[in-house]
Amino acid sequence: MFILVLLITVLTSVNVFASDQQEKNQHKATPFSADYACFKGNEKQTYVEIYNQVDLNDLQMTHDGISYYCDYELKYTIYKDGALVREFQFDDLVNFDHNDEKGNKTRLNVQGILLQPGYYSCDIQLTDKATQKSQARPLFLDIPDFAVTKLIMSDIQIARSIYSTKQKNAFVKNGLFVKPNIYHSFDYFAAEMFVYYEIYGLTKEKNDDGYNADITCKIRKSNGALKKEIKHSVKHPTTDAVHSLRMSILELVQGEYELEIQIKDKNSKEKAINRTRFNIGWPDDFSQRDFVFDMIDQLKYVAPQWNFSGIITLPQQKQRAAILSFWKGRDPSPETAENELMDEFYKRVSFANKYFKQCQNKGWKSDKGKVYIQNGQPLTVYRLYSQTKQNAYEVWKYENQDKRFIFVDHMNFGDFRLIPQDAVEYFELE
Repeated sequence: MFILVLLITVLTSVNVFASDQQEKNQHKATPFSADYACFKGNEKQTYVEIYNQVDLNDLQMTHDGISYYCDYELKYTIYKDGALVREFQFDDLVNFDHNDEKGNKTRLNVQGILLQPGYYSCDIQLTDKATQKSQARPLFLDIPDFAVTKLIMSDIQIARSIYSTKQKNAFVKNGLFVKPNIYHSFDYFAAEMFVYYEIYGLTKEKNDDGYNADITCKIRKSNGALKKEIKHSVKHPTTDAVHSLRMSILELVQGEYELEIQIKDKNSKEKAINRTRFNIGWPDDFSQRDFVFDMIDQLKYVAPQWNFSGIITLPQQKQRAAILSFWKGRDPSPETAENELMDEFYKRVSFANKYFKQCQNKGWKSDKGKVYIQNGQPLTVYRLYSQTKQNAYEVWKYENQDKRFIFVDHMNFGDFRLIPQDAVEYFELE
């Protein structure tokens, strides 16, 4: 019986998205994505956060004799009306213990700057320091003026999680750590959405003990149909306020949506409205039916003793809820919005599908895929060749776990099959 041994791997950076320019700013040809969000700065300038998500698979891995690492630079050049306004760069080094550990991993970062309101273009260039190869992409900035007397909102920032913290880094705003969603996209396993925004210019009467507002959040399909509405009232001690919202999206089906947030000042009766888009999608190119069946079959790698046949007969939305409930019961940190065990599991499934596909079989169904999903990245991998049988063998060793797996290619077509550990052939290769 296989037992799942998941090694939780978390990169120490995160990324963000918060404007409606997603389609214009995302260029799939480059190994990184970019977007921005605007918040109140000082009397003359707006605070702008520029977000980047770098795909580490597109960078050269370097080995220094002890560990592996990717080393890259992001250079930002900002123009207004063709004139240079500002230029700066960010250097990042990502370390790994093993080769190929970077599979399916991204690096996220944020750069905060002050700019006067107006229209700008920002050229972002990524340079892989190992190869000195560079790729660039444009980002167009529409910077609003928040230094006004009327009621106004910041950009709406769609996030994967938001939580209180005493840490101080670029992703913490007003005591909240915001882990953004740069694409505004949620896959099959997303049960909830987090939202961050700020309000400026609330008013009150002299005798009021706070600044009061009514807030209405609406989610609409791309055709305008209202799918969800949340209303609540708030009271703040100051004229400017910070808001975060945790919202269930479990009932939403695949498609494009618009989130609208309206603020109404109870005293002045002024209103401020902002909108942004997000997407509920599927992480792979399977049909919904086949995709769900795959999800159910994959759960057998985690709990082989379970009978999952009952989930197959459920309606689609209940299937999704049942799968999420299965993972929720195994969440190593239920107090947080993320389920690290589930995230790591499906990263491994994605890696297996990409690198271990055999003929018409999906990678997660192959012997290599199964071992990788259940045990993670092997410490060492090497090939052996039999002079008598003319077969190729591949050995995966997990020294820290005192285990190894041996695969044999009987047909010499690259179709490696796992040798049972009680087979004579296994011991002949000791």
